[in-house]
Amino acid sequence: MEDHILRIIILGIISWTTAFHLFRKLLPKRSFEFCNRLVSTAHATSAVVLASLSVENWACPVSPLASKSSPSQMQALAVSLSYLIYDLICCQFDKRVSIDNTIHHLVSIAGMAAGLVYRKCGSELIAALCVTEISSPFLHLRELLKELGYRDTDLNLAADISFAALFSFARMVFGPYITWVTVTADNPLIIKAMALGLQLVSAYWFYKIARMMSYKLTKRAASKNLVCADKLSWCRECRSVLGAAKRSLGGGGVRTTMTNLELKDYGGNGLILGFITVTLISYLGWDLYGPVTVLNLPFLFWSGFWAGFDRRKGKKQQMEDHILRIIILGIISWTTAFHLFRKLLPKRSFEFCNRLVSTAHATLAVALASLSVENWACPVSPLASKSSPSQMQALAVSLSYLIYDLICCQFDKRVSIDNTIHHLVSIVGMAAGLVYRKSGSEMIAALFITEISSPFLHLRELLKELGYRDTDLNLAADISFAAIFSFARMVVGPYIAWLTLTADNPLIIKAMALGLQLVSAYWFYKIARMMSYKLTKRAASKNLVCAD
Repeated sequence: MEDHILRIIILGIISWTTAFHLFRKLLPKRSFEFCNRLVSTAHATSAVVLASLSVENWACPVSPLASKSSPSQMQALAVSLSYLIYDLICCQFDKRVSIDNTIHHLVSIAGMAAGLVYRKCGSELIAALCVTEISSPFLHLRELLKELGYRDTDLNLAADISFAALFSFARMVFGPYITWVTVTADNPLIIKAMALGLQLVSAYWFYKIARMMSYKLTKRAASKNLVCADKLSWCRECRSVLGAAKRSLGGGGVRTTMTNLELKDYGGNGLILGFITVTLISYLGWDLYGPVTVLNLPFLFWSGFWAGFDRRKGKKQQMEDHILRIIILGIISWTTAFHLFRKLLPKRSFEFCNRLVSTAHATLAVALASLSVENWACPVSPLASKSSPSQMQALAVSLSYLIYDLICCQFDKRVSIDNTIHHLVSIVGMAAGLVYRKSGSEMIAALFITEISSPFLHLRELLKELGYRDTDLNLAADISFAAIFSFARMVVGPYIAWLTLTADNPLIIKAMALGLQLVSAYWFYKIARMMSYKLTKRAASKNLVCAD
């Protein structure tokens, strides 16, 4: 190990210890664990920053594999190694000594020390450092809030769910991938063993976190029921009114779902006619661009763009026939699935059935995107290259869904302008990618991060219609969606947009990548406001119940 790396480790141990004693002096009324968690939060933040700065190639963050570590990578690992040594010793003086945490620290120390001694495996170790520390601030925030008097509050629950969502996404999605890359590369045996050991500890913690979240949500539901029971016992004079209201609702006097008369004929027949029209227009636009160019439909715009591109370039740039068949068959399939849900669930609303279809698409899109990645060591590579057949098929399936959903949403009661813009941008971007047969890696990555949070988005609305509005279960879905959306679209998303813009991609694909990121930023703003409102509302409601 180089002398300056050894000096960083020794200086780091002294610095972390000094910071801990400083917090103990500044906060004499706080516990030993509280001060240690403040130090741990500072380390987690600095570790993620240093790991990000030491990445050699953001186009392939986990590369080159099994290569010599760069100076910045070794410095980042040395800083974290010094913290782990400090924390391992510090935790032995606390009231509770966690066996699994001790094992985690020993495995991490052995792995990092081996990486520094061999001066190898820097990319893999830096990636592992990033995914293990990205959720740590929320882990420590949970315990800090408890000591500050926020135990069993909505704020503490939000920290719990945010930590659980980020931990699960980072350690149980990216973690196994990094472990697999490390084990299959030409790395020293001890580093492979430590990578596998770290993943096993993460899996055990994931099991404990799942049990913890199940217990917390069950406990809050029971507590809420108890509060409601006490409130009813205090308000005995209102029982007759409540009973009358209950009988009125139970007798079928009130209907909250959409009636068949509203959308049965107009929505169902309109959708069928709409999709038949789109299919016919697609074939007209394919061969006769001029006569139908006045029709303002997204699908026609795609076909017209394709034909116009052929004339401008003077080349034969046609999409393969089987890709077109996938798109047309996909539109018909999504429509059929929607009508099937409408028949099977006649009492559910138009939006409910559409969200079931959307959830199915999100799951399928993530699976197809994962299967079409050419090289998991560099998932967003090669840049600006020819799309593979599996990538084009995955994009065609999602393009067919977006066309279906864009038209379907126009028949709903509420038409969202931002959602329409998002769909148009996505349709044009995917269509351009299929026409040029280029930028497959970037578009597949964008598809993955945009759809990874969609199941939680739809789960929120499905739970509301199922009668779980303003419940802990609905709040859990809200926070899970907000956490995954924020991480995927506002952390990974700008990186993918930057790669797309800086690579040698067609101008229209660059423009659509930028447009999609702008829409995501706007939605992030709306989600932040929504979460702020929901948490404030629940806190006010809880205070009102306590006052009553």
